[in-house]
Amino acid sequence: MISRRPAFSPADLRTIIAVLDAPTDSFVGLARTAGLDIGRDFRGADLRGVDFGTDDLAGLDISGADTTGADFSRATGLDRVIVDGATRLPPDALPRPADFDEQEVRRLILVGRAPPARWCPFITELDLSGTAVADLAPLAGLTGLQGLWLSGTAVADLAPLAGLTGLQGLWLDGTAVADLAPLAGLTGLQTLSLTGTAVADLAPLAGLTGLQGLWLDGTPVADLAPLAGLTGLQTLSLTGTAVADLAPLAGLAQLGTLDLRHTRARNLAKIAPHLIREGRARLFKSQQVIDEESKYPRPRRRR
Repeated sequence: MISRRPAFSPADLRTIIAVLDAPTDSFVGLARTAGLDIGRDFRGADLRGVDFGTDDLAGLDISGADTTGADFSRATGLDRVIVDGATRLPPDALPRPADFDEQEVRRLILVGRAPPARWCPFITELDLSGTAVADLAPLAGLTGLQGLWLSGTAVADLAPLAGLTGLQGLWLDGTAVADLAPLAGLTGLQTLSLTGTAVADLAPLAGLTGLQGLWLDGTPVADLAPLAGLTGLQTLSLTGTAVADLAPLAGLAQLGTLDLRHTRARNLAKIAPHLIREGRARLFKSQQVIDEESKYPRPRRRR
């Protein structure tokens, strides 16, 4: 089948020509040349990598827009750019709203309420460990979240986290979590700690190729087959699990720390010889203790 070029109306062609002939590379200037309203027409837009130059962006509405990799560094009027919970921003691209309050964010979530939408892009780390939180629904709109601590909470259902694709670190130690299916699409996840949970099935993690650190201590996990393709994995802790077969780890050349204390794992040298090369790996089969702070990479913790 022969594909046809998209048909442009005469008005469309005039707009395209005007933009190409415009004597400016200013984002705002080009938008105006194209007849676009910066307060309306860039909601939900793909603005990845855009250089906003020295433009005055006051009134720019990027609610729901993706500005990952965009350069806001020289622009002005940033305190009057309009965002919402679905806006994706580069780190520290815009100043926080004047009324932004981290403690209020925690308080709202703990009473089951979502933070104001205009605050959401600025919530990048959230430590709720040891609190009474059980329902994660208020977190569903926190698309800028990169680090989340939930250890020692009553959390069991991870479904509200399914859309948080920017999440890099997640700590769920000592929770009632058993189903990891909602994490299957979180391909940016680098650190995942599941110590003391009821997780047995690792299949949802099979596609998380960016995972670097995984803690499964004291879980019912026995089958490591879903981890076979996680070639970026550097640290794996299996203390007190039912794991016996290490064959799925044979291709994980980056794996440098493996904790097998209180497991039935045997014949490591034959199954994954690269793990015990001199100076290459830290292998734990004794009562030697791994420093909990070595969980890599761990974002700076905020309370």
